[in-house]
Amino acid sequence: MFSFLKNRLRKEHVKLLKQNELAARYLLDFSETSIESGMGGDPELVKTFVLMLGENEVFTDFLKVNDELPSNVSKDQMSINGSLRRLYDEVLASRKMFAQQFGSASEPLLPFDKKSCPHEGWKIHYVHFG
Repeated sequence: MFSFLKNRLRKEHVKLLKQNELAARYLLDFSETSIESGMGGDPELVKTFVLMLGENEVFTDFLKVNDELPSNVSKDQMSINGSLRRLYDEVLASRKMFAQQFGSASEPLLPFDKKSCPHEGWKIHYVHFG
């Protein structure tokens, strides 16, 4: 019974880290593109995303050899996930308004949970993660 709970917690931590990575990469690309095109943006936010991705890589490596993340790290990652969701929702809302005014968007405008899902899906991602 306990192994089931440990496995579930591990999967939740793997998913949390991967979701944060995918969302941060998307928002980083969006921010860099906005700055480069002169549409505005915050260079400090770009630096924050780069730092976040570096930390995420460290925690992912840690999780590859350990069963779960330390509780303080998992709480921080949950907080980061909430912030990434809010930022993504703002970007999504602005892209939807842009698409309404100027035609369709260049990519599907998906909700956070679909956008921050690995292409192979969660089941296969868990298997490949180990």
